Amino acid sequence: MLLSSSAFAATSDYNWNLRTSPIAWVVGPNLRLDVRAGEQWTLGVTGVSIDNKIKAVDLSGTTGGVILSFNLEGALTDSWFVDAGMAYGDIRAQGTATNGQVYIAHLYNISEHFVGGYHWFWEHFNLAVGAGVDFNSAGGRNIVDGNGSKVVEIPVRGAMFASEASIGMAF
Repeated sequence: MLLSSSAFAATSDYNWNLRTSPIAWVVGPNLRLDVRAGEQWTLGVTGVSIDNKIKAVDLSGTTGGVILSFNLEGALTDSWFVDAGMAYGDIRAQGTATNGQVYIAHLYNISEHFVGGYHWFWEHFNLAVGAGVDFNSAGGRNIVDGNGSKVVEIPVRGAMFASEASIGMAF
């Protein structure tokens, strides 16, 4: 006898979930908005605004993307999940050496995101944790001086560890 997993899916009164990753606030504010797209599916948009200084390096830029989530026990309920998404980033880092020389790195990147984990809901409040992999298109980027001359090339890994650690409010 074949059984559909959606026949046993939990139900939720929520259609939307707004969440953030507290760890990612180190580089800037970030939000993800998910909407129910079926009994076990959500579709989300995500973005990060970067405007921060870490030690002697000024970081600025934005990222944005879309994420499709499959939730084993049902959308916006306690459930194991798998996320698949795509994002674009435009990030700039600029630092000044003690001799006054300015160094700049600019990264444009398209990435694919695959993460699995668990999502808990307590009334409106929720927490998600997970791990997976991101694939990046950048390949490598040059650090240039204030005159635009190449100083060094920095490799950008094609595949990197990805994590999920977010808190949210469902409505």
